[in-house]
Amino acid sequence: MMKNLLGIVLILICILIYRSRYQKESILNQKVTNNLTKAVNASTKEIASEELTKTLTYLKSKKLTKGFTSIMWKTKNEDIGYWYENLEASKRKLQPQKSANRLENTLALKKLNEAIMDTGKKTRPIVPEGLAVYPNNKQWAFLMTIATLMAIIGTTILIHEADKKQSPTHSEIDLKK
Repeated sequence: MMKNLLGIVLILICILIYRSRYQKESILNQKVTNNLTKAVNASTKEIASEELTKTLTYLKSKKLTKGFTSIMWKTKNEDIGYWYENLEASKRKLQPQKSANRLENTLALKKLNEAIMDTGKKTRPIVPEGLAVYPNNKQWAFLMTIATLMAIIGTTILIHEADKKQSPTHSEIDLKK
């Protein structure tokens, strides 16, 4: 009974840790990814600029304007500063121009799409991996590893205890003979 309780507690702690990580990712999606998608899908430069402004304001308020989300080495796709400057430059290109015609506005929106969207397997906004937990990426990597181990240990305990209940003991086998 005590081992079952231990297994359940380990799994519940794992679920809480994973849920916290998922919640951080959901907030980032709401405040950044969704607004970038709206900016790219906007029909006017004004709407696109407004959505980019929301994203940039959020990033500034959370101090997500420089650094690397990587744990071991610094790569371009995890460079928050480069990504943030790219968003700033894209917003500047959306500023209204008195002489801009419809074609120029359409081209500006197309360039925005090319600068912000990743058109790999699935079209989605470019956001550095691990941004949701920055600047605590190392701690979260450690925590997620521990949570995964806890889930494995907890599940193993529960399976082992369930097998013990279902398989007959040596004394039960001797009684049947």
